[in-house]
Amino acid sequence: MTKEEFIAIYRKTNKQFNIVGIAFLTSFAGITFIAASILNFIKKHEVANWVRLVPATLLFGSLAFFAIMAWYLHYKAKKRNLTCSSCKKLLLGQLGNITIASGNCGNCGQPVFDK
Repeated sequence: MTKEEFIAIYRKTNKQFNIVGIAFLTSFAGITFIAASILNFIKKHEVANWVRLVPATLLFGSLAFFAIMAWYLHYKAKKRNLTCSSCKKLLLGQLGNITIASGNCGNCGQPVFDK
């Protein structure tokens, strides 16, 4: 892979990570607000036992969704070949920036790009 191809794929993948992060934080804030409202309602009213599980289920579900999305994005990054051929480390974030600047893996120091 050439440096230009790597940069294009890196930027696309990094943008997707950012979008997922923003979407998660927004949805988690909303779900937390809903769960807090339900907890407040539960404190003031007598409700069935299963209703008490709803806030925890909402919060756990949003965390599970985030874990699945993070795994999927890492899977896509590996499938797009954003890994070092020597150490197999994922070249995203700071390691990706080091790779772009130097042409070498930020973890093991081996060359990443084709000449």
